[in-house]
Amino acid sequence: MKLSLWKTQLSGDDTIHFLCLKSMRTTGLNIHLNQYKDKITELLREFKQRFQIFDQLETDFQVFFSPFTLNASDLPADLQLEIIDLQCDSNLKTKFVLASLGTFYQYLFLGYQWRSQPKNWGVGKMFDFRRITLFCLEKRLSEQKMTAF
Repeated sequence: MKLSLWKTQLSGDDTIHFLCLKSMRTTGLNIHLNQYKDKITELLREFKQRFQIFDQLETDFQVFFSPFTLNASDLPADLQLEIIDLQCDSNLKTKFVLASLGTFYQYLFLGYQWRSQPKNWGVGKMFDFRRITLFCLEKRLSEQKMTAF
């Protein structure tokens, strides 16, 4: 965000955040701000290119960070019904809101069952959900690595 701000300001000959450039301009030196703007543009492009995988994996990360708010249709077909089951479980939703993220998953992975009825959402389904999601993430990362080289 700062790089974008600086690029915009340099495009408009504003050196408010660049004190050295500002002082050089007040001394009468002929400073071309376009060269600095071009460097910032190049940095923005490089950051976007290097970190594009995170944009592509955002939905996959949201499965773990906010499973109760994401849209099931944005997920792979093999996870859609699992996430809908999770989202419909009001007890799990309450536990997710009250506990920290780590605590919520710790209980699920260590065998703690939120419900007394084993036929409903429990550790097994959550483990399968986690395993499938991790498999999808690993597969996508592997594909990204192969296309990057």
